[in-house]
Amino acid sequence: MLGDRIKLLRKQKNMTMKELGRILTLGESTISMYEKGKRTPDYNTIKKIAEYFNTTTDFILEKSDNQKLLKEKSRPADTERDKMINEVVKKLELIDDINILKDLSDYSDYLTYKQNQNKV
Repeated sequence: MLGDRIKLLRKQKNMTMKELGRILTLGESTISMYEKGKRTPDYNTIKKIAEYFNTTTDFILEKSDNQKLLKEKSRPADTERDKMINEVVKKLELIDDINILKDLSDYSDYLTYKQNQNKV
């Protein structure tokens, strides 16, 4: 279950639901509902969770059992990383079609997951 993946990632970092909620700008009760499977995060939240825990949306959406963790040392601090991303985005005039297709594919996977959850 998606909530189990979120809980696993949170526990691996020895975080409380409150701490994770603060990072994602969500309430502790929202994190609890995600972990219990009573609520499903929207796609943007899933992306934020994957980015924070340095894993893939595929792992969180249970499409893969491989966490595919990136090397923490090569990743800039979140605030520094955000600044770098914003600078790059401002300078880009053309968006790489591959990234658009990847985002659309990820979003499609999320919608399929959500649809399957509603059938249960």
